[in-house]
Amino acid sequence: MNLGAGELTATATVAVVAAAVAMPRLEDRQDSVALWAALVPVLTVLVPAGAYWLLARNWAEPISMPRPREYPADSDGLALDIGLVDTADT
Repeated sequence: MNLGAGELTATATVAVVAAAVAMPRLEDRQDSVALWAALVPVLTVLVPAGAYWLLARNWAEPISMPRPREYPADSDGLALDIGLVDTADT
């Protein structure tokens, strides 16, 4: 439920902040059109995503997250050291 409610809350927050804070500061009509042209795709994605997550609660079975495994290479930081080696010069 947190994912769905969060997506819809983000949608409302972005729309309200854009309308209440950004719009009064814009002087030209062209600027406001540009603002909404940038926000409409984001809002168009957030609303169905929020609805999807809220609907998914009905058909998705609840499972817990798997426990993280500790690999032998991770215990001494070897995997991290290998990732930090710069191979661009070779």
